[in-house]
Amino acid sequence: MCGFSGYFSINKKNKFTNISQYHSLKHRGPDEYNIFKNDNFYCRFYRLNIIGGTDGRQPMLSKNKRFLMVFNGEIYNFKELSEEYLSSKQNYKSDTKVLLELFSKYGLEIIEKINGMFAIVLYDLRKKKIYLIRDRLGTKPLYYAFKNGNLYFSSEIKGIPLSKNINNGVIKNYLNLGYYPIKKTFFSNIYNLSASSILVYSKNTYKISKYFDLKKQVLLKKKIDKEKTNDFKEKFYYLLNNSIKIRQRANRKLNFHLSGGIDSISLLILTKKLWKKNYDLTSNTYFYKGFSNNENHISSKICKKLNIKNYQVEINPKEIPKLAEDLQFYQDEPYGGLAAVSEYKQNLEQKKLGNIVSFEGIGGDEIIGGYNSHLYLLIWDLYHNKKNNILLKKLIKFSGKNLKHILNIAKNFISSGLNGNTDLSKIRKLYKSKKIIKNNNYYNTINYKEILDGSLFRTLRFRDRSSAACGRELRFPYLDHNLLIHSLSMPAHLKFENGFTKSPLRSIVYKVDKNLSIQKKRSNNSAQTTWFLNELKEWVLDNINSLYNKDVIEKKYFKNMEKHFSLKTKNSFYLWQLVNLNLFLDNIKKNFY
Repeated sequence: MCGFSGYFSINKKNKFTNISQYHSLKHRGPDEYNIFKNDNFYCRFYRLNIIGGTDGRQPMLSKNKRFLMVFNGEIYNFKELSEEYLSSKQNYKSDTKVLLELFSKYGLEIIEKINGMFAIVLYDLRKKKIYLIRDRLGTKPLYYAFKNGNLYFSSEIKGIPLSKNINNGVIKNYLNLGYYPIKKTFFSNIYNLSASSILVYSKNTYKISKYFDLKKQVLLKKKIDKEKTNDFKEKFYYLLNNSIKIRQRANRKLNFHLSGGIDSISLLILTKKLWKKNYDLTSNTYFYKGFSNNENHISSKICKKLNIKNYQVEINPKEIPKLAEDLQFYQDEPYGGLAAVSEYKQNLEQKKLGNIVSFEGIGGDEIIGGYNSHLYLLIWDLYHNKKNNILLKKLIKFSGKNLKHILNIAKNFISSGLNGNTDLSKIRKLYKSKKIIKNNNYYNTINYKEILDGSLFRTLRFRDRSSAACGRELRFPYLDHNLLIHSLSMPAHLKFENGFTKSPLRSIVYKVDKNLSIQKKRSNNSAQTTWFLNELKEWVLDNINSLYNKDVIEKKYFKNMEKHFSLKTKNSFYLWQLVNLNLFLDNIKKNFY
């Protein structure tokens, strides 16, 4: 985890010279701070030293003096790349140095060989050209803006030294649809470089292109893949194990963020088995004080069986207001509720213990079909296309609902344009319902949507900021792009074998705890709704009233508030939207230009 900000200008007389207006990003990289500047380029870099020691100092100049680079992230296969593409006599200790020399020797095409998470700024000093490059899933952030011929870039929005103009259209979509933008931001003059994209800027013109297309990669694999059914599962486990192995590369202490879910537990089991460090693997779990649906007892149980120490962090409702306000500064934009606040405190506590890098089980649901959105749409497709009646019956049984109920929910979800919570507890209606197309593979559609424009995209942004705020780094073994492509190409009957969601992961847990392996995914494992209606109700109302008095959104958004505070409320996300929007606006006034 590192941070950078700066600008590039073709016109030497058209530079932005008030460097004092740059917000510090020291929280992202507390270990080192360096600056590079010439007539066309200025950059500040804040480093968190994870790999490479002094060899990884940035900004870094290539051996041939042509390219300068700043880079936030990790290249997990840098050792393999250096052996195959660079001098075998050179013992590279820094993934940054390997990456820069690969660009210098092979050009941008080498990006296809890289396995990692990254946001890169590559400056060609000879051609006076700059490249902004973001990893395949957008794990590492990269923002940009243009003004007076200058291209500004930063790891966080606050690092761009321009006035922050609110994007009212984005706020409207956020309130109406719960939508977080992919390319735009909540500020009209600042943009988010899309995942798997390269922005090239020179001579006052720019172009953005994609170097990785997930759908095309999956279709290509399906065409050329002649593996037998058993080989699909074996390859899945091989790729997952390899992802865990190469993500252990670090010169800082690494541990595990553990929840009580199948994704997290199965990943911990494999990580323990593959652990190569000279210190013990430990885990960390947070829980909500007095909340009946906590899962920390599951974490304790599994850790005892695996002989892994499990540290537990209590989240108290009294500390939420201060934590939420502090986190808003680091998030820059509205973020995802009480869970994000809890993760922030978890990172604070991990930093105290000296744990700088953590594994997380994020992505398991997306790659192997773990949400109700996956389950219901697969049942819809199997029913209407009259396919695999045996699997259909098993899936209906697993859901615990009758077929009529499932089909009705699925129909509403499809009509909404697949716009709803992953557990389908809330489905947002569009102004005009989407047409239901016969024989359309909606299960396949939701697979891509959750990854490219849904839950995963949002979650990665929230987690990056909550960990970066504490000078920490999170790693996600399930999001290895090779594993992702393979998982999406797997036949549905293997992912849902015997009628269970995430069957390949349940098989891992089964060997350690049979009963745990068949548990269903809980949709209400956050205390947000309970606390918003009780312990935090006054704080919620204070923020909503403050937002009302700001007079920045239409008054219609404040109607029927008693419905949202009803004891029948199952989903409090709308209340959080209003609270968070108020925190967002207060943060702009207090900390932004």
